[in-house]
Amino acid sequence: MTESTVATASLGPELPGWRLALSLDDRTLFNTAADGRMARYLVIGSIVIAAMLVLGLLIARGFGRQVQLARLKNDLVATVSHELKTPLTAMRALVDTLLDAEQFDEKTTREYLKLLATENARLSRLIDNFLTFSRLERNKFKFQFESIDPRQVVDGAVAAMGERAGKVTVEAASQIPSVRGDHDALVTAVLNLLDNAWKYSGDEKRIVLRTEARNGVVCFAVKDNGIGLSPGETKRVFRRFY
Repeated sequence: MTESTVATASLGPELPGWRLALSLDDRTLFNTAADGRMARYLVIGSIVIAAMLVLGLLIARGFGRQVQLARLKNDLVATVSHELKTPLTAMRALVDTLLDAEQFDEKTTREYLKLLATENARLSRLIDNFLTFSRLERNKFKFQFESIDPRQVVDGAVAAMGERAGKVTVEAASQIPSVRGDHDALVTAVLNLLDNAWKYSGDEKRIVLRTEARNGVVCFAVKDNGIGLSPGETKRVFRRFY
């Protein structure tokens, strides 16, 4: 038997001592086939491992996104609960004050009723915003796009501020092109900016609502003298919501 022998077998009891051997003069054929098969196994294994890694990354990313969405929903619920509690508490205090009065003073009563109307309008806006967000999340809300004069958006947002509008200075450029969008959604967006400016400003409020065209884009900007956000907080907000 030589080194080139591939396999051997006995011929049985009929030919004792005899064996049949299969040998090749050149073993490179088997080596080449074995090397080729090994290379295929390595390629297939590498593809499987890469696919598993990509799938794992996708699953981890999806899980992380779900966790982030859950956190945002919890924050939204907490924020909405707090925002709803504020006007409800104010309305309750005003009503209790009126009920505890032995006699109604017309001037005071009218002032309290105006405050109640303002808080009621604020509460209605908060509920509308929450319902709109819910419909957007379920893809059941459709915007009504149309050509809108930006001044109408500004007037609607300022009018919704009620008595607080006296602290808002409106600055609008003389030439502002029309925009295409949903009127109510734009008014709500600008109103939210004004509400935040009012909420986080001190007693001496200075709120400016500026409307101008920049490079073919209409810009609504709200400036106030409130506490603002530090650069680090701004980055965290953007990372959180985008």
